[in-house]
Amino acid sequence: MHDAVLQQDLDEEELLKRIIRFRLLRPVFQPLFNTDDCSVYGFEGLIRGPEGSSLHSPLALFEAADRHGVRTQLEVLAGQIIIDDFGGHNLPGYLFVNMSCPALIALSNRADKTLGLISRSTLSPASIVIELTEHDRVADPEALVKMVKPFRDAGVRFALDDFGNGHSNLRLWMDLRPQLVKIDRFFVDGLSGSGDKFE
Repeated sequence: MHDAVLQQDLDEEELLKRIIRFRLLRPVFQPLFNTDDCSVYGFEGLIRGPEGSSLHSPLALFEAADRHGVRTQLEVLAGQIIIDDFGGHNLPGYLFVNMSCPALIALSNRADKTLGLISRSTLSPASIVIELTEHDRVADPEALVKMVKPFRDAGVRFALDDFGNGHSNLRLWMDLRPQLVKIDRFFVDGLSGSGDKFE
């Protein structure tokens, strides 16, 4: 089926359309560990395009989605697939799902449908952490807070991803009041040898 759908001579835009139409995305789950006792704290849900295709890697996949104006659609679909799949693995801890601000707005516009998807899975909303990524500037943080209220009321948690890089900033931290903040890798790489980074 997939071979017929993904013919080798497809141009990038047509390949991307078919990936979205036929949901040809594969989730993978990267464990996050608690440094106190090395227990599993949760898993970050990541996505891959069809194996063997030019859009298998997430970088190529999302860059293509940017070029063809379907990034938000792809992100929302990826989030749905990650939630659907994770529920079947009986893995411990939280599920972290990356979302840009436009994708989060798209989800909030259909919050009932999204929460229905979660309730049909085996996951509790309280086990899901939506990570707001740093790629896009949040023009109106206060409006974003109102948009995510239905998810927060249902128990979904929020995190800021790559804090200290891109558009993740103190204003957004204050307005969104995330339960978790993931510090950008720059600040933790070589931490033991840098007094400035440690401070």
